Amino acid sequence: MVKKGDTNRLHLPKSRLALAVLCCALLLAGTARVRAIEVPEHLYINEFMANNDDAVAGPYNDYPDWIELYNGGTESVDLSGMYLSDDLANPDSWQFPEGTTIDAGGFLVVWADNLPDRGGLHASFSLSTISEAVCLYASDAATLIDSIVYNEQFNDISYGRVSDGASSWNYLTPTCDQSNSLGAVVDPNEPVSIEVPENLFINEFMANNDDAVAGPFNDYPDWIELYNGGTEAIDLSGMYMSDDLANPDDWQFPSGTVIDAGGYLVIWADNTPSRGGMHASFSLNAIDEVVAIFAADGETVIDSVVYSEQFDDVSYARLPDGSTSWAYLTATPGSSNALGDPVNPDEPISVYVPEGLFINEFMANNDVSVAAPDSSYPDWIELYNGGNSSISLDGMYLTDDLENPDDWQFPSGTTIESGGYLVIWADDASDSDGLHCGFGLSASGEAIGLFASDGATEVDSIVFGVQLDDMSYGRMPDGTANWTYLLPTPGQQNEMDESNNGPTDTVDEVPEGLVINEFMSDNGATIAGPEGDNPDWIELYNGGNESVNLDGMYLTDNLNNPMKWQFPNETVIEASGFLLIWADKASDSDGLHCGFGLNANGESIALFASDGTTLIDSITYEKQLQDVSFGRLPDGSENWDYQLSATPGWGNNKRQFDVEFSVWNVLLLLGLVGLVCLLFVVTVKLSARRR
Repeated sequence: MVKKGDTNRLHLPKSRLALAVLCCALLLAGTARVRAIEVPEHLYINEFMANNDDAVAGPYNDYPDWIELYNGGTESVDLSGMYLSDDLANPDSWQFPEGTTIDAGGFLVVWADNLPDRGGLHASFSLSTISEAVCLYASDAATLIDSIVYNEQFNDISYGRVSDGASSWNYLTPTCDQSNSLGAVVDPNEPVSIEVPENLFINEFMANNDDAVAGPFNDYPDWIELYNGGTEAIDLSGMYMSDDLANPDDWQFPSGTVIDAGGYLVIWADNTPSRGGMHASFSLNAIDEVVAIFAADGETVIDSVVYSEQFDDVSYARLPDGSTSWAYLTATPGSSNALGDPVNPDEPISVYVPEGLFINEFMANNDVSVAAPDSSYPDWIELYNGGNSSISLDGMYLTDDLENPDDWQFPSGTTIESGGYLVIWADDASDSDGLHCGFGLSASGEAIGLFASDGATEVDSIVFGVQLDDMSYGRMPDGTANWTYLLPTPGQQNEMDESNNGPTDTVDEVPEGLVINEFMSDNGATIAGPEGDNPDWIELYNGGNESVNLDGMYLTDNLNNPMKWQFPNETVIEASGFLLIWADKASDSDGLHCGFGLNANGESIALFASDGTTLIDSITYEKQLQDVSFGRLPDGSENWDYQLSATPGWGNNKRQFDVEFSVWNVLLLLGLVGLVCLLFVVTVKLSARRR
């Protein structure tokens, strides 16, 4: 019989059993959780710097603390979700972003700049220079993978394992993102030994680059060229360059910057270090200044040059490379100075104009005919070297505006072999393969010009009119004066398209005596057009003995666009006859309407043959007067004059007209008539008062 109060004793074994089961479950769960954490072997905190004054530049051109990891294993390690911390009590201080990996035998640098908002490998803490810890944890923020507790750290000296992944630590010259074996063990209480490479020279520079050498951003910054005259490559990592001897650490070369034996390196002195790479934080003074390169201690001078006045688009260089002799040259950035020509700054620079170099073919309406490397269909221009030797295009220019010759400059090193072709894509896809000039071509007509390196001397040009869809326009045969529509052959010999329906390819004969004879560009009320308005007009005259068929010929008010308007088929002008063209857009009306108006302030009118390039006649005029025509006197002659009595469609007035004198006569006559009228009115009023 169970006594009252013994109930708890009866249930005690069951409670203990339940508690035991719960503990086992928790233990198993904990064991399962531990087993789920994979701890990579051979992953180490390998090196760090807690007092980075100006030894290692970060990706934002500052000098943050940094920590380097090393994977000493044979497989890559995924760091996603792992933690890095400077506090053993706060293991989840900063977590590696998803997708962060470190290759087998590789290194990974984390910038301890306390700026995690920068994204990527920028930790949410910085390191103490006195004493602290660096810890690497697994993704559970509890399992310690590796750690180092350190003491005092010193200016621009790293602390790392000797060698990579070993248990021994020591002070080192920094080897950020590289093997520690490349560094040297350092005694912080002794000066650091600075390596000064021999045969590293400031070899050439330009402090007044107007438009001689284009930079990678299509501007024209100052630049400095270094030359390695030695037999081994030189690592410039951590070295400095400056234009001020009192400020040697003005700009530091990025880590990994190397110049090969016998090689050249160009630094753009554009004062825009934010561009990254070889863009210094200073520019050069064209009057007088200094350029110097310093060792990694920011004190030891490796080479320097003090210069005086510099000149527009002329470099100053050692001649020969690496010597003590300096001279003004035509620029040779990235190449031997022997390729340049000595320049007398007080004399004009001799401009190299190659013979046999042509704009040979182009396409301004490339719909689906010729694909570029990025599979788009841009306009394109082809050059042809018809000479006997290769041609360097360094510094030359290509443009679609003859008034703006230096629109786009060929990059340094661009050549075209003898008998060879070169294709330039007329688009902005500079990141794609090939040459991309940054402008497109107008299918309605414009110009293409090739200019020498002075940006003024024309090498070749073509002014073209309306272009046909998916057909090129080129010289036939290559390098000749004859232009025609072609099957597109970019980079190859031109071929005729026998089936095209384009304008007449060649002109057999230019008719004699066919001229622009008279025009009016400010028709206020002189002559009404077919629609009852008063459009501008142009008159042609056939001074020959035979009728002329105008089929396919062109009329334009823009010499850069010869094919602006084409005469319709069966347009004929008889011998000694006149033909009137209305300069308006009323193409549905009777008569000939050329689709453009004339500018009363002055422009040009031109008549071109059916090839769109052969000029038959033209007139360039200045400001015109309203209702006064301008014409040849007599018809077809060389003499042009104003006419108060316009004669559209028939012979011009044979009496020459002095417009300035005649207008004043007319004004005087009108004044006299007004005065007579006024006297008459006054006389009538006086007579009326007397009555």
